[in-house]
Amino acid sequence: MGAMTVLEGVNTLLTLLTTATNMMAQAQQISALVQKAQSEGRTTFTEAEWAVIQQFDTNSRQALVAAITAALTAPTK
Repeated sequence: MGAMTVLEGVNTLLTLLTTATNMMAQAQQISALVQKAQSEGRTTFTEAEWAVIQQFDTNSRQALVAAITAALTAPTK
């Protein structure tokens, strides 16, 4: 296994940071849904709210898998 170029390392870092930033934004949106439900005295999500949360989960998992796959398959010299 050879050494990764600095540019490849920076690109990998950028991909992982972008993925993490997107996940944090989605976590904030889920937090807002939790706060909304609690402020309305609910202990459950509506079907629409739950669908949003499930889609965030799916998107986050796919982005994480893509970032990890990209990092593992990055060409090395």
